[in-house]
Amino acid sequence: MKRQATKVTTLSLETSNRKYRFGADMKEISGFGGGYELCCRRMLLAGLEWLDAHPGADPKYHGFRDVFGVALEDNQDARDLSACVVAAAGEYSPSGAQHQAVVSALMWIRQNSWEEYVARMTHPGGEAGILREKLEKKTADYDKLWERYQSADRECAKRGAIIAERVLGWGKFPVHANDQQSVYAPSKATARELRLGDRLSRFVDEAIAEMEG
Repeated sequence: MKRQATKVTTLSLETSNRKYRFGADMKEISGFGGGYELCCRRMLLAGLEWLDAHPGADPKYHGFRDVFGVALEDNQDARDLSACVVAAAGEYSPSGAQHQAVVSALMWIRQNSWEEYVARMTHPGGEAGILREKLEKKTADYDKLWERYQSADRECAKRGAIIAERVLGWGKFPVHANDQQSVYAPSKATARELRLGDRLSRFVDEAIAEMEG
């Protein structure tokens, strides 16, 4: 007889089986934080409860070498377990990567224990260690974005200079607000119109807008 997937009655991390608790010092399943991680934890808790409710079940999955995000069900137990964890995502639509990460964790816990999983996922530096790692990652991400912005800004300035010199035939004149800077403009008098807060490429931008018009 086909086994029905366990109905999930809650979308929070609260669970009727109080032995499954995520401590503040536990690392993330996904590493992406926010709603993405919350979705993974909901799915994992639902899967653990399903396994508890079906002690004789033997879900089997398979994937592919060097491919992440694909966990295929090999039997009905696996299909029922997958249906349960996907339903637990609630308003989220879980990705294949979330499904595989959760299923892999469930199979590991089933092979070992929840207690060993908690020990494995607990950060050696505690909650402070987790926060420190998150801060370091955010800082690294910010540095990468800032470098991309600066690179794009340099590229725009280079293209603006080419347009000003070779297309418009403008000269480069000192800026009235700061004589240490200069700008491409139709004339020296025009360049003097720039004030603090203006973009140095303003005249080129305006010329391009006129061409497009």
